[in-house]
Amino acid sequence: MSEITSSIGMLDRMMEQDYQMENTIYLATEIDRNSQVLFCRQLRKLAERELKKKEKDRKPIKIRISSFGGWVCSVFAMISTMEEIKEKGIVIETYCDGYTASGGSKILIAGTKGHRFMSRYGTVLLHQPNGFKCGNSTLKEDYEEVRETMKSWETICDIFRKYTKLTDQDIENFTEKNINFTYRPKECLEKGLVDKIL
Repeated sequence: MSEITSSIGMLDRMMEQDYQMENTIYLATEIDRNSQVLFCRQLRKLAERELKKKEKDRKPIKIRISSFGGWVCSVFAMISTMEEIKEKGIVIETYCDGYTASGGSKILIAGTKGHRFMSRYGTVLLHQPNGFKCGNSTLKEDYEEVRETMKSWETICDIFRKYTKLTDQDIENFTEKNINFTYRPKECLEKGLVDKIL
């Protein structure tokens, strides 16, 4: 067994131990259907365990994020699950561990208000949706794809308005200036993306 394979196996065991003992989920991969299904399954299982306890004995669920993001539909599914669990009275703590971008940053901001944390040298990246096209398509297909992307963008804007202090101008800048916005810890506090720097 190689040293790399051995260390990956050890990391998996450590993550599993934290999941079982510390109510901790690690989001350290690209967000796709597989990571979404695993994330939502783990989140529901931890929530079910906590809901069996008396309210005073319940522990928060921790989500430690170091992700470059991924598929927007999976992000929406993950945030929907988080909201469903928070509505049952479970606190979800989110942590930016180092670098959290795109869909990962949206998971970060969707934690329970007052329980969203960031490492002191961390970075959060926000941007408008990106598309990828390969091969030929008709004008109608292109139009439908843009229309669906705009619907997704409106949902993302709703999430920004619900969970952060981003202004309408901040949100408009994502599309008007067409650039990635990176925020350092102090800026994240000011914009309401997190509540505390660790």
